[in-house]
Amino acid sequence: MAESSGKPNRHPKPNAKRRPTTLVTCPSCNTRFRSPVRSKSYDAECLNCDELVTVPARGSRETPEEPTPQTKPEPSRPGVFDAMAEERFGGEVHVPTLPFLQGTFSFPWYPEMIFRWIGLSCGCAMVSVLFVAMHWCFSRAGVGGIGGWYGKAGYALGFPTGWLSIWTFSFAAACGKSILTETAAGNDRVTDWPESDWREWASDLVWLLPANLTAVALAFGVGRLAETLSNQSLFWGAAGLALFVLLPICLLSVIEAHTPFLPFSPLILKSLGFRTWAWTQFYLASAVLAVIWPGSLILGYQREPFYAAAVTGPLMALTLIIYWRLLGRLGWCLVN
Repeated sequence: MAESSGKPNRHPKPNAKRRPTTLVTCPSCNTRFRSPVRSKSYDAECLNCDELVTVPARGSRETPEEPTPQTKPEPSRPGVFDAMAEERFGGEVHVPTLPFLQGTFSFPWYPEMIFRWIGLSCGCAMVSVLFVAMHWCFSRAGVGGIGGWYGKAGYALGFPTGWLSIWTFSFAAACGKSILTETAAGNDRVTDWPESDWREWASDLVWLLPANLTAVALAFGVGRLAETLSNQSLFWGAAGLALFVLLPICLLSVIEAHTPFLPFSPLILKSLGFRTWAWTQFYLASAVLAVIWPGSLILGYQREPFYAAAVTGPLMALTLIIYWRLLGRLGWCLVN
């Protein structure tokens, strides 16, 4: 498909780490999905019927050998959605009826996920409390009183708030990319987690930042346009709806294109027509998350700001984890 479009193939960066995958078929329901190739064979759960499917080891007869120095390897394609660049969109593949409801909302309680959720919950709660404390200090300072004690306290809280925000959301971005890529490969459990180095987490955050900024900027423009055309206060409603629709498109685009500077990948945009049912189910499932966490935060902040910030921290971490899982399931549906 990529060659027929007349566009040159994009190649990943030389230092990009890409785990080789193989296509396996469930013997019970004939569901096909991709799974990483390892040195030893292992069992992976089918996304449709939860049957264990044996993934052959690297070098076995069922798995293609790695190209030898005398063999010219085929050109590789970037990203975890490499199958989208092949002949996938018209293929006869059995896809589960409701893939977004199978193991998605129970995923945060997997043993390997619980302590990561706890760490992310602590970070989200502390960042939320610090932001509320800063707002409270500046509101107590009043107009023209920023230089007083309350104003100085608000400025003093800015430094730890900034550093803690970078650490928390960098960790969320690193874990989110691992969840998305492994889930999109057809795996129920995540094994390829990021290293314990906050600098690598920060690089993942910077890599995903242009996609988020693009979605926010376009949502802001839609909100302003809706407010101008209707002469009513529709900014937040229109901007929130636009961000809800655009954010997953931008995130999947940069990952598929393997570059942070392409927030609208042609293949992802094309999938909106080829896999409309998958996008529809994703938006319905993510709408539940959009109501639960922001709704509870807004209602709680109006009554008890500090209490709401502390309580909704774990809920925010849970929302982020499930949202990345839903994106991974969507990616799996787009290539099957």
